[in-house]
Amino acid sequence: MTDEELKNLVSSLAVESKKNSEEIKKLQVATSEQIQELKNEQSKSNKKWDGFLGNYGEVAEEYFYRSLEKDKTLGKLKFDEIERNVRKTSKNVEFDIILINGNTIAIVEVKNKAHPKDIKPLIQKKIQHFKIDYPEYEDYTYYFGIASMITNDEIIRQAKNEGIFLLTQNANHLEVVYDEIISF
Repeated sequence: MTDEELKNLVSSLAVESKKNSEEIKKLQVATSEQIQELKNEQSKSNKKWDGFLGNYGEVAEEYFYRSLEKDKTLGKLKFDEIERNVRKTSKNVEFDIILINGNTIAIVEVKNKAHPKDIKPLIQKKIQHFKIDYPEYEDYTYYFGIASMITNDEIIRQAKNEGIFLLTQNANHLEVVYDEIISF
């Protein structure tokens, strides 16, 4: 190969290399744009999913609140008052349902599907925060309950172990699944 042919080959390779570099840059930009579009779509899907789950949670709260509002009875305990979504300040814990009678309070945490590992921490957190947020009820007897749209044997066992109410739905009425409770 002559020097002239070698120069032409090198020049040709340089031109091809430049074209390839430009093509790679275009592909990188297009890929980045596609990734951003996918992220935007995922974000929209996540918002819709969060909205669905939030609505589903509201359905569970509505069901248990309306059931207890109609019949303010938990096992053998009857209550005069019921309150929903109780929160002293926006920074503190929210209590899904509170039932009050004389010197007795029942705190009911509503879940779509309660998980056994969450029960003990929920009891401690909710009872502790209620006593802090509402010191005017310090001499009251406290009971705790989980209202779960979906239950299983492990949840029932855990509720028994912790001595709390476990409520679930059963056709068109509320059913107290377990009511041999302890006070806190």
